[in-house]
Amino acid sequence: ENYITALTDEYFLKSIVTTLQYTVVSVITELCVGYMIAGLLNKVKKGREFFFSIIIIPMMISCVAVGMIWRLLLHPELGIVNYLIELLGGTGRAWYGDAKYALGTLIFIDVWQETPYMTLLILAGLVSLPKDPYEAARIEGANVFQTFQKITLPLMKPTLIVATLLRAIGALKTYDLVYVITKGGPGTSTEVMTY
Repeated sequence: ENYITALTDEYFLKSIVTTLQYTVVSVITELCVGYMIAGLLNKVKKGREFFFSIIIIPMMISCVAVGMIWRLLLHPELGIVNYLIELLGGTGRAWYGDAKYALGTLIFIDVWQETPYMTLLILAGLVSLPKDPYEAARIEGANVFQTFQKITLPLMKPTLIVATLLRAIGALKTYDLVYVITKGGPGTSTEVMTY
């Protein structure tokens, strides 16, 4: 009876759609950005540890602290983001107070915080790839795109699947970021299932 009540409730059904939008967009963005950063870090020989230390800082901050930091940065009247936009001649926005921008703002903050996690997992996969197939491809005259498509992607497939699955599970369970920044609002525009 409880399941029937939940699955016939329009607010719960809307929260399922919102959760899926949040999860799909944030995880795909984190995967793409994380892969690009990991690829760049994999090519760096000197100072890799320094760059990596800087990149993982957002991941080490708790979600509540991240929410409070971004809530202040994006404040419509006192936030530095709107101040900088207006300084450049633009118009500030109510980033988490307007239904058009609230979910996108939450996704941006989640991507900012969780991309280092994806970078870490993907970089571990890239570092562990065997060198022999790349040498053979270079000798055969394969270009960068062919090497990526025929060697890197197939070898990285298990790592990418695990990284995507772990982040999707985390994104589906999102609660604290929503609670701290929007409390499911404005209206029900950012109400996710867990909230």
